[in-house]
Amino acid sequence: MQNIDELEDLLIEAMEMRKVKVEIITARKRDQPCYKGFLNSYLFDRLHRHGAQIHEEPFKYLHMKAVEIDDGKMMTLGSFNQDHWSFYCNNEANIFLQKNHETVREFNRYKAHQQFLKVFNSLQRESRPVDFEEKYTALGYVENAFWRLFLNVSHFVANNRHGRF
Repeated sequence: MQNIDELEDLLIEAMEMRKVKVEIITARKRDQPCYKGFLNSYLFDRLHRHGAQIHEEPFKYLHMKAVEIDDGKMMTLGSFNQDHWSFYCNNEANIFLQKNHETVREFNRYKAHQQFLKVFNSLQRESRPVDFEEKYTALGYVENAFWRLFLNVSHFVANNRHGRF
C-alpha cells in the first residue's frame, strides 16, 4: 500500500497546508475480484476525515481515472489505477495537464481539458456522496481481510520480482 499511502499523504498535506479542495468520484461497483467487496467508506475514510469530498457512481463500472487538483490547475486523465499492479506490473498511461496564470486561455481550449470537464461534470451529476456510516458485515470483514492479505502479498512479490527476496 506504500504508493497509495504516499499519494494520500500528499493530498492531505495539500488540503491542510494550502487549502486545496480535493473531490474524488469513484465507482460503487468494481469488476476486479480483489476490490469488489471493498467499501468506499473504508477505502477513502482517511481522506474524508481530512476534508476530501468523496462521491461514488452507484451503477456503472469506471475505468477511466480523472483527477482534478486545486480547482483545475492540474488534472490527469487515463487508465492508471492506484494499485500495485499499475505501479509495478501493468502498462498504464495518463495524460497530465497543468495550467498557470499565463496560459489559462490556451489551456481552456485544449480538447483534453474540455473532455475532462465533460466527463467529470457528468459523473458529478450521476454520483452520490459516500455513506461513511456504512460498515462491513461479519462476512465482509473476513472477505476484506483475505483480499487485503492478497494485495499485500502481491505488493511484496511485485517489489521483489527480480529475485530480491
